Amino acid sequence: MVMQSSVGRPLTQQQCQVSSGRIPCADVQGPTACHQTGCCYDAMDQATPCYYGNTVTVQCLRDGYFILVISRDMLDYPIILESVKLSYAQAGCGPVRKTESFLVFRFSLTQCGTTIQVTGDKLIYENQLVSGLDILRGPDGSITRDSTFMLHARCIYNATDFLPLQVEVFSPPSPAPIFQVGPLRLELRIATDSSYTSYYSDTQYPIVKILREPVHVEIRILQRLDPSLVLVLHECWATPSSNPLEQLQWPVLVDGCPFEGDNYRTQLVPMGPATSDLRFPNHYQRFIIYTFTFVDSAPQVVLDGWVYLFCSVSVCHPSDNDSCRVACQMPVASRGRRFLKEENETESLDLVSTYGAVIFQESIHEKQVKWESDVISSEDLTLVLLVVLPIIGIILFIAVLVLWKKKSMMTSSKFVQKIYK
Repeated sequence: MVMQSSVGRPLTQQQCQVSSGRIPCADVQGPTACHQTGCCYDAMDQATPCYYGNTVTVQCLRDGYFILVISRDMLDYPIILESVKLSYAQAGCGPVRKTESFLVFRFSLTQCGTTIQVTGDKLIYENQLVSGLDILRGPDGSITRDSTFMLHARCIYNATDFLPLQVEVFSPPSPAPIFQVGPLRLELRIATDSSYTSYYSDTQYPIVKILREPVHVEIRILQRLDPSLVLVLHECWATPSSNPLEQLQWPVLVDGCPFEGDNYRTQLVPMGPATSDLRFPNHYQRFIIYTFTFVDSAPQVVLDGWVYLFCSVSVCHPSDNDSCRVACQMPVASRGRRFLKEENETESLDLVSTYGAVIFQESIHEKQVKWESDVISSEDLTLVLLVVLPIIGIILFIAVLVLWKKKSMMTSSKFVQKIYK
C-alpha cells in the first residue's frame, strides 16, 4: 500500500482549471485521498477524476520514491518547463513525463542528489528544483525579465516503519542573500585505487570487492568555493541494508577516529596541499577500510555480502579556539553516535552514503587454493595407485608362480616314487 501526505491547503478552483491534458494523480483512490495528496478531484470526469493542479505537487511514496510535479502556470508568469531540472541530480534524472503544461519527476529517495537528515526518529529527504532564464537576444546584447526559480521539496518519514509523515514545499527567500542557501551538498564515493584519481560511478554499483581488500573512500563538499570551510567527519558505520538506522551495523569511524575493536583498523588518509586538481583540500576527507561481511549473531550464519556505508559529517569555520580538526592519538572504542545539536536543541544528523551497496566476496585466491588442493589430492591418489598397483600385481604373480612350482615339484616326486615301486 502507498502512503501519501498532504501538501498545504486544498487547491482553489482556479488552480484546478488545467488548460491542457489532465495528468492523473499517481497511486490515489477516491476524493478524500485525492485532496489529501494535494491534487484536484472532478467527479464528472470518469477518465481522470483525480489530477494534478496548477501548482507544485510532492508525493512521498512508501516504496521509497519521490514524485515532483510542476505546472507551467503555478506562478504569476509562465515557467519555462524546458529549463526546469533537479539542481544536483546526476545523469538519468530527467522528468519521466512532459506535456505542454506539466513536468513529472519520479525518482528514488536515495538518488538524483537527494539529501538525507535524521532528526530524532524521523528521516528527512530533501531535493531542489531550479529553472533557467528566458533570455532575449538582440543585435548588440541580451536581456531577461526572469529571476531564477528555485523550489525545495521535503519528505519526512518515520524511521521505525518508514511511513511518510509529512510533505513540505517551500521557496528560498528572495532576493537571494550573498551567502549560499539550501541543503549542504555532500558526496561519498569510492575510488578505484589508492591514487584517488578515478571513482566508481553510480551506475557501477553494486561494487564487488574481495574480503580483506582495501576500499578507498572519499567524502567531499560539492559546489562550495569558500576555502575556509572544513569538512569534519563524526561517525562512519556500515549496515547490511540501505537503512542507516539498521540495528545490525559495524562502526568504521568513531568521533572521526578509527574504531579500535577492528583487527583491520580504518586508516585515515591525510590531505596534501592545494593543487590545480584539488583546489580546496579542506573540503575533502579520505580513509581506507578493509572489506568484511556481516554475521547473524544468533546462529552465527554469514549473511550475504551486501554492505552499505554511511557517515555523519558537518562543515566548520576554523577559529582561534577551534581548528575544526580531530587529533586521533590512537583508535577509539565504539560509542553511541553523537547527534549534532541545533539551536532549538533538537537532535539532528547530516548523513552521506554511497550510491549503492558494495558486495564483499570470499577471496578468489582462497577458492583457487582450495580447488588446487583438491586437485593435488586427486593427483597424489592417482600417483599412489599407479605405483602401488603394479607392485601388488608383481607380488601376486610371484606368489602364484611359487605355488605353481611347489605343486609341480610335489607331482614330480609322486611320479618318481611310483616308477621305483
